[in-house]
Amino acid sequence: MKHKSLPRDAHVVCGVDAPARSEGPCSGRPPTFATTRHMAACCVAWLHWAILGLGAVAADGPRLNLEFLPQPQWPRAEERLLRCATETDDRWLLRMALAAGGCKEAAARRYEQRLEGWAERLRVEPASETRRLARNVLELLHHEVLRQYRSDADRLHETFESGAYNCVTSAVLYVCLCRRLGIAAAARQWREHVACVVFADGEAITVEPTSPRWLASEPPLPSGAAAPQGRPPDAASGEQGSWRPLSSRGLAAAVYYNIGSRALLNGQYAAALQANHTALVLDPYNEAAARNLLASINNWAVSEAQAGRPDAAERLLRLGLNVAPAHHAFRQNLALLAGQHMAAP
Repeated sequence: MKHKSLPRDAHVVCGVDAPARSEGPCSGRPPTFATTRHMAACCVAWLHWAILGLGAVAADGPRLNLEFLPQPQWPRAEERLLRCATETDDRWLLRMALAAGGCKEAAARRYEQRLEGWAERLRVEPASETRRLARNVLELLHHEVLRQYRSDADRLHETFESGAYNCVTSAVLYVCLCRRLGIAAAARQWREHVACVVFADGEAITVEPTSPRWLASEPPLPSGAAAPQGRPPDAASGEQGSWRPLSSRGLAAAVYYNIGSRALLNGQYAAALQANHTALVLDPYNEAAARNLLASINNWAVSEAQAGRPDAAERLLRLGLNVAPAHHAFRQNLALLAGQHMAAP
């Protein structure tokens, strides 16, 4: 008798830089003003647990009891950064984003020095107003380091080395460099895409960090104007709820989330679980990281069952029920697993 396969969780491929209607990863050219493409930058966050609390609530989602998960085994330097997590410090953001990708401390110091060198170059340029300086930051980054858009360019140290970037890694560099120069800059999430915003003269100016000529070619969107098709509405347009603000913690969490999504897609469930868990430690209110954390547990259980290890599969599913008692996939797969045991000769 052929037994029914345990279903994998529907959210297994909440993908990195995925199109809005697709669940898998995709690649494409960076957005331009004429043809802006909202490649889902999968910036999401992690659950509040060992460092910040006992649980997390995804926006409009169930409470996740993260105290039941084993504590992630972070490298010592990464753990120190997590314990001093900040909302606005650009140096912390750069170090945390580098640590997410496994960058060593010595290399991180070199990359920080490179960014400081760019800041020094921009400080000597005549820039009497914020918008012009923000444009210079964007153009310098694309001249010096951001050379090739790639949806899977999730690790910031690889961006420094190879020039490959996506919207999350480019946003980290843009926000960090702007703040070094005294520009009030932040990241924001619109649907599944991450962009930046610069505050100048009482106006919030949207910046697409993947596009080198964004500020050179397009004036700021006036207050009350409708956004052009294919472009996120500007923060000044008055559309409440369109943007989700990301603090330094939230943007660092986006890096971890992207790395976790890629691991999940590749069947590296332990790595995916840890990365999404860490994302939620930094930013407990992001739905996608919460979904992918549950998908990591569920799909790991399915993989164990398919490999002939039903006991390991059951342990994972029961762990999942402790984390999210109302999650349907865990209950469904436990029932199927029990039925397969009963039908076995």
